[in-house]
Amino acid sequence: MQLKHLHESNRQHLLLEISISGRLRNLFNKFVGAGIDPKDLPQPSEEIVLAGKGLGGDVVEYEERLKEAENLTREAEEDYRRQGKWSQDKLDRAHQIYKWLADVNVLTGLREKSYGARESQADHLHVVADMDNLKFLNSALGHKGANEVIKKFAAILQKHFETQAFQSKVYRPHGKGDEFVVLVNIHEDPPGVVSKKAMWAIEQAQKATDELASLVFVKDEDKARATATVGVSFDAELADRLVDAEKQKRRKVRFKDQPAKHVIIAPDVEKHLREMTR
Repeated sequence: MQLKHLHESNRQHLLLEISISGRLRNLFNKFVGAGIDPKDLPQPSEEIVLAGKGLGGDVVEYEERLKEAENLTREAEEDYRRQGKWSQDKLDRAHQIYKWLADVNVLTGLREKSYGARESQADHLHVVADMDNLKFLNSALGHKGANEVIKKFAAILQKHFETQAFQSKVYRPHGKGDEFVVLVNIHEDPPGVVSKKAMWAIEQAQKATDELASLVFVKDEDKARATATVGVSFDAELADRLVDAEKQKRRKVRFKDQPAKHVIIAPDVEKHLREMTR
């Protein structure tokens, strides 16, 4: 009797879900699940129709480079068998390609980096960017569609952050599926220059999150929007913790009193900026 009741309850729930329009359900899932009020999103600026190719050309390039390295290694071995010596040029080229393949993220084309690497802690300002609603994007757009959204966010971050003038670079942390880290080099910079770079990084973070939130991703009949949360700190782990804490708080509070914060400035950065304005 209990099993029959459970089965009927599940059936009614399923019929109810099917009766809700796809767009309304996607809207509810993506933003309520991430603790974001849809009313707080900016006006849409552009619709991007997803091709559904997922990794697409990045995988092709990865496989081509891998094949090139394997061919160079094979040719060097044949040279050794024929001539009794290794072709050093071919071995060096193959080594460079293998090294590139080991460090590159196939999805985004960004270089991967060990998260919070000790050698970079004191020399960089850390901007940690984490997408808010990836599992809902997977549900709304499919896994390949969500991958295309991640690629788009990577391109947005590169556009806003990668510049020689501020010595900044976007990376994909190892083992972080929907997260990025921007390292802004502050090695041996005087305090005034550090402040200038920090203010610039905060401004670029706001521009990047605003641009992502303004896009509408389209696949078949479904439309989805994505948001991200960014933490700015001189400490990588602190920036990461601040992002996680904001997202956790957002899920609990929902949209009761204030809109979601998408750029969180760590106390260490705030203190530095205050000291420089005295």
